[in-house]
Amino acid sequence: RNDGGKTGSNYLWISNRKETWNGAQFDVASKCKQGEEYIELIKLLKVLNIAESGALAQILVTNGEVKRNNVVELRKRAKIRRGETIEVLGQIINIE
Repeated sequence: RNDGGKTGSNYLWISNRKETWNGAQFDVASKCKQGEEYIELIKLLKVLNIAESGALAQILVTNGEVKRNNVVELRKRAKIRRGETIEVLGQIINIE
């Protein structure tokens, strides 16, 4: 994978429906609706423990703390798909 020379624990790469975050692995497919190729933004924040609850995830989005592809994303249920980049609280999440 090419991370543009950026490495460290504040990067997440999601590939083949598996994601690694600080050495832990999560199965994204189990968090998506069956047959869907996306995960809702607030669900992604919860799965990765960036937000401890759905309410906190919604607050982060509502307050403009989340960027999707370098643009502030205000839709809590935005459908996040492969090829997108999410930035929140100094963390960068690349969906592949």
